[in-house]
Amino acid sequence: LHRDVDLGALPPATPPGVARVLAQCLQRDKSLRFRDIGDVRLELLGAQHHSETPAPIARASQSLVLPIGALAIVLGAIGGWFGARSTAPETERRVRKFDLAEQSPTQSSAFYVPAVSPDGTRVAYIVDDDVFVRDLGSFETRTLAQTSDPSGIVWSPDSRHLAIFGGSGILKANVNDGSMVELSRDAITWGVTGGGWSANDRIIFADDDGIFELPAKGGTPKMLLASDHDKEVDFHYPVGVPGSPVVLFIQHNRDSSYVLQAFDGDRRVNVIDPGEPPITQCAYSPTGHIVFSRGFGESTVWAVPFDLGSMRATGEPFLVLNDATMPSVSQDGTLVVVRGDQGATGEMAIYGVDGSVTRLGEPREYLWALVQSNDEKKIAYNSGKSPNKSDVWIYDRERGTNTRLTFDQEMCAPVAWSPDDSELAVMHFTPTGKNVFTTSFHNTDGSGPSREPVMAGLISFDARWENAAVQPEPAQRESAIRAVRLSDPETLTTVIHSEHLEFGPQLSPDGTLLAYISTESGERNLYCTSFPSGHGKWLISDTPVESSGWSADGSSIYFTTKENRMMRVGVERQSSVQFGLPEVVFEYPRSPTKDAPEFQWVRPIKDGSAFLAVLRNQDESQPNRISVIENWFEEFRTSKR
Repeated sequence: LHRDVDLGALPPATPPGVARVLAQCLQRDKSLRFRDIGDVRLELLGAQHHSETPAPIARASQSLVLPIGALAIVLGAIGGWFGARSTAPETERRVRKFDLAEQSPTQSSAFYVPAVSPDGTRVAYIVDDDVFVRDLGSFETRTLAQTSDPSGIVWSPDSRHLAIFGGSGILKANVNDGSMVELSRDAITWGVTGGGWSANDRIIFADDDGIFELPAKGGTPKMLLASDHDKEVDFHYPVGVPGSPVVLFIQHNRDSSYVLQAFDGDRRVNVIDPGEPPITQCAYSPTGHIVFSRGFGESTVWAVPFDLGSMRATGEPFLVLNDATMPSVSQDGTLVVVRGDQGATGEMAIYGVDGSVTRLGEPREYLWALVQSNDEKKIAYNSGKSPNKSDVWIYDRERGTNTRLTFDQEMCAPVAWSPDDSELAVMHFTPTGKNVFTTSFHNTDGSGPSREPVMAGLISFDARWENAAVQPEPAQRESAIRAVRLSDPETLTTVIHSEHLEFGPQLSPDGTLLAYISTESGERNLYCTSFPSGHGKWLISDTPVESSGWSADGSSIYFTTKENRMMRVGVERQSSVQFGLPEVVFEYPRSPTKDAPEFQWVRPIKDGSAFLAVLRNQDESQPNRISVIENWFEEFRTSKR
């Protein structure tokens, strides 16, 4: 080019963006021209987002007809690309919904914390001690890992690994070959929940002390945010926001309220204030929303638009799904939830070893922890609007009446009747940081407290109410089972001290033996030791145990297993203590089968012919299941713009 080209010869309707491209292509100075077609493409894309009124262009002189004609090929190429770009239809993102897995009558427990991989191709979930993975392109579900009491799982950003939180510590599993490495045992407490896995290879989780991060290669957890135990109980289910330092989590307050919060390392912001039903879990969606669940039994899933910069909601929450909980969202907008009846309502029953069922009273909300009086005329139980807002009641079997004994509206459970049935011991979960478990004593005639409370969780008593075993505090990083004499309840004596997680101590009626559950082998096995010395150690069951209890005369230890069996081990005391082999007393169905029993406390009636049980009134037509919604927000895009 020997002189500037007069672009006034261009047709009047030429888009301004095209005119700019031509002007830069025809610069006489080579350094000012586009370098390649990629630069041209970016310029044209930018032109689509800027509306300009084209300036009048003068008619070209005859002397420029040839140069302009020479540009026809360039104009044609650019115009063709631009036209194709503007007329190509956008790919429609359709909403697709389907169930991935459904709880069967033989399944030992409900699905727990399903997690969809960031790339949206796999879903992992927990059932009992097993972690399963399902590839959405496959019909088969495979077991990835078996570990003690897993409480949470989280995917790596590349969707190749899972972090598993459980009683054995924090593990990292390769999803393809199933290999596992232990990342940390320092994080073992009963309250560990996760989590997130950041782009800089840090795993985020919470326990009773606060929110932590752990290098994905292993090491020592580092505190990110400490909980204020004067005001807060703990934090639940922290999740990271991909490509951002923001962590979302549920703040559990001492007044039993729940707040959805965001934290970026410096600022901590309330996203959604306390309300009813309480917020239980949350996830971040790439659509710019926080998806969260409300309620413990009758759960719902909601979403709220969220701005990462201000860490605040930019609109009102809207309902996504009824009868759903535990949301998880992938980077391609796939939402995974647990749907179906959560089985919050139950009935008291006498469940016979022959399979017979005798119903007692009317269905109750969040019914659990049944304890029968020594004369077998009354049953103490816990019930309320939610697990955190419940009280202890007494059911009179002869009169068919229910009498409320406590008015605390908190998480609590009846533990034991006094020998003459005039008192009832109640264990409270009041997480103040120092004493999570406490025990109160009540006159069963409703006249008020019978003695001063004990600043420990007394979970089992001998028949004479002389000694009681103490439930370990959940925040302890080392496990110890202790005991107290009721004549001196302020003095705790250590019976067992171990590096393993040990809990559920059950004192024999004569106060000479203590059964307890330990994860020493990597599973929840049942052991027994002498009380109060702690001398001797006997393995009662080498299969995973859920709960245990003694017969009234101390001749048998009963326990339930994850295989839905009530088991019995005989105890003989002659010159020395001897334990028999485990034998099956009966097998029982599990939820969602109608009238499937739950045995929170294993307490046989005196002749051993039956046990107290809670029957869950689940809707068999709505079983617990994992559901997948692809492109979840498209269903709401028009109304929620």
